[in-house]
Amino acid sequence: MALGHAAAYYQRFIDLHKAEDAQRARARQLLRQAKDGIEKSGRRPGGFDGTGWTDILKLIDLAKDVKNHGQSDPITWTRRDNGIYCKSEKGHGQIVFPLTLEGPYELRLRLSRPFRGGQIRIFLPTGPTGVTLCIRDTESSFNQVAGKRGPQTQAATAELNKEYLLEIKVTPSATETIISTQWDGKPFLEWKGPWNELLPEALCCMGRNGFGVGIDGDSAEVTFHSAELRMLGNGQAKFGRTAPKTTPTRPTTPSRGFGYY
Repeated sequence: MALGHAAAYYQRFIDLHKAEDAQRARARQLLRQAKDGIEKSGRRPGGFDGTGWTDILKLIDLAKDVKNHGQSDPITWTRRDNGIYCKSEKGHGQIVFPLTLEGPYELRLRLSRPFRGGQIRIFLPTGPTGVTLCIRDTESSFNQVAGKRGPQTQAATAELNKEYLLEIKVTPSATETIISTQWDGKPFLEWKGPWNELLPEALCCMGRNGFGVGIDGDSAEVTFHSAELRMLGNGQAKFGRTAPKTTPTRPTTPSRGFGYY
């Protein structure tokens, strides 16, 4: 079986087999081996050209891609066997993926939490603007929608130390940007509207790579077990840690104080 097909098979098994048992642990191990084999073979994994999913968690360099916000207690990010772990007792900081995204895309994150409290934040580029998906114990929302919190939903049902799947699809458009999400296979949050109702990425806390994706634990502990990207249609993803030359402009609707919180 080709390595790509093997990786897809093991990933599908993990998605369907929810029990945390020896079979799931073995499937994770075989999935890592298949992905390592693809990387060592020199074959570029699909995803950036719309042919499949790309593991972007492997792109993270914790020495370069972590951005804290001047807290006295900086955020601790640690790479472990089962993913990247964030511990934030106070304040917030994020990882900015070294990618520039243009056009529609899908993002697939697997995560778990050992404790409750705080919030998990996902920073999403939407063309020349951006939005933050905030996941909390009591409710979840998109931030920076017309300068305020956007649609809210009930809390994402999450047992402690259990791995959950967050799926995000973003279709940027000047007239109608569509952001849809699913939590563990169930509809979660959705937003539709012109992208000028969202904030420029520079205000959306995207860090030096203003057009990339970011993840964050805000006064929370969370493990990101995987992060996969798939570009759609004519979308493009480019690797790089330098900021784009284009400077986002402020939208017509100003922020009312939420900033990047």
